[in-house]
Amino acid sequence: MFLDAAGNTLYYIRRVDGLETLFAWQPDHPRGEFHAALASSPGRLMAWPFGRCVLVCDGWPRLPDGNLSFSVLDSQRIAALLEKQPRQFHELLTDVPRIAALTREHGALSPALFEALRGSVCRVPGFAQMEPDLPPVPAVYVMDGQAATAHVQALTFLPPTTIPAALYAQPDGRRCWLTVSDSSHLFVLNENMDLAGDVFWPAEQKGLARVAFCASRQEAWVSAQGSIFIYDTASLKLVGEIVVDDVLRWHRGERVRGFLGGVAFNRAQTRALLARPLQGDVVEIDAAQRRVVAQHPMTVDPLELAGAPAQGRIYVQGLRSGAISWFPCP
Repeated sequence: MFLDAAGNTLYYIRRVDGLETLFAWQPDHPRGEFHAALASSPGRLMAWPFGRCVLVCDGWPRLPDGNLSFSVLDSQRIAALLEKQPRQFHELLTDVPRIAALTREHGALSPALFEALRGSVCRVPGFAQMEPDLPPVPAVYVMDGQAATAHVQALTFLPPTTIPAALYAQPDGRRCWLTVSDSSHLFVLNENMDLAGDVFWPAEQKGLARVAFCASRQEAWVSAQGSIFIYDTASLKLVGEIVVDDVLRWHRGERVRGFLGGVAFNRAQTRALLARPLQGDVVEIDAAQRRVVAQHPMTVDPLELAGAPAQGRIYVQGLRSGAISWFPCP
């Protein structure tokens, strides 16, 4: 779940009639009940925002017969159609360009793709077949809207069976933080997607971590099973831990603490919001004192958060239903 660059259009994925479907929605539009379906898939559907474009992938993180391909959506065009012609949305949203057949060689982008990327540099983790007769390996798909090229780069520091989950770019753009599934290990990459460092947290909290950056404090907040671990983005040293769920639960045959969702910051970055799906609430944390100061009960089991600073809101998506709600956060 994420907002476009203008902060007016919300993109989210939820399962409908057995299909994973990507929706775009403008909550403040007079016809705010209209949720436009952009793509559907019986498999794993993913979408990522990059500047003025949205990349959509069907079949992530790997395909059985080749490398991943991507559709490139123009977020400004989608916002304009939703605002002015929502009922003709699907008729008018045509000629969506696709990127396919990426290899390790830097291939030139077509004029249509170059125009669609609008200067954005898109980096998406997944699996890619680097050699014809070898199995797919963890990799990063790089689509450069500035150099007008696209290629795949293997993540050679990862074991072949490790599933790369998400890339979180630091606010200064100098580094990306790569999470992997079911792990207590996170990798920090430089602009060339080479390994620049890594961070660890206790093995009993291994799982799919989520990352949010507090630019004003130069910190990365990593939510694990029961705690938020705070790292200095320059030194990569652990500078704090906030325990938000110390209840032991069974998870894949092991006793672990809790299960945490996404993290988001308010506009001033003085408060952090953390989703707790098993407790059905969002906790508010003082970023300076690093302690919980409030709890916000939800009608959904909150998993993902998206901050809308201009509107003073935090959007929340439920774990099971995929339903969207929001609450004010100045």
